[in-house]
Amino acid sequence: MHCGRYVDTKWEFKMLIYRVLLVMALVGSISFAAMPKKRAGKKPVKKTVLQYPLVLEVPGKEAGDYGYILASSFNKKLKALPGQDLAGFPDSISLTSRTQAQKLVEHFAAYSEKAIEALKLGDGTFLKTGSLSAVTGENLAHRLCYSGKPEAAVSLLNGLTDSVVSDQHGMIAWKTGTKEVVSDEIDTEESPLSQVLGEDFEMWQEFKGATEGEILFVWHESDGGEDVNFATIPKCAFHPKKN
Repeated sequence: MHCGRYVDTKWEFKMLIYRVLLVMALVGSISFAAMPKKRAGKKPVKKTVLQYPLVLEVPGKEAGDYGYILASSFNKKLKALPGQDLAGFPDSISLTSRTQAQKLVEHFAAYSEKAIEALKLGDGTFLKTGSLSAVTGENLAHRLCYSGKPEAAVSLLNGLTDSVVSDQHGMIAWKTGTKEVVSDEIDTEESPLSQVLGEDFEMWQEFKGATEGEILFVWHESDGGEDVNFATIPKCAFHPKKN
């Protein structure tokens, strides 16, 4: 009689399947652990941008009482000129730094000379830069506006001297909502803001802003600071386009 060891083939098959599944589970867990984990990244910081309209100072009634008209209003006439390769002006340019602003102003100043000559607008017409009054008039379809935080927008604007604002530009004060900021150059104990602004102080007090984030900006454009200028700078109603 032959005696041999009894083998339960069903049990061994089950154990084989179990080992295979165990190995697969171990390999899967190792692969998962080795995968790079997604880090909770910081939200991208929105860059502060000033949208600066390109305006021509045009003598005569065509520009209205202010004497300034958007350069882009001449685009149709430019494109209709025979033998000219003048694409026209953008409504505004996006400014993010003083160096960039200077380059853009130089570029469009040179371009505007060619356009003005081609349109035969006369010697008294030129691209107006260096004055906030020219680009903040409410008669303009596109006027100076900003995107980002108001504090950063004011800081950027004050840093654009000798490019799009005068080299004698000096901030006096600005406000938006409940926030009011007076320049460090003004000694409010010796000369209160009410004294600096004179009869225009009432305008400062009553300003609430027509839209959220709108800035009331007060500045001078003379070395002595005798002149006092007011302008409102709203938030842009559109995303700034790249130049």
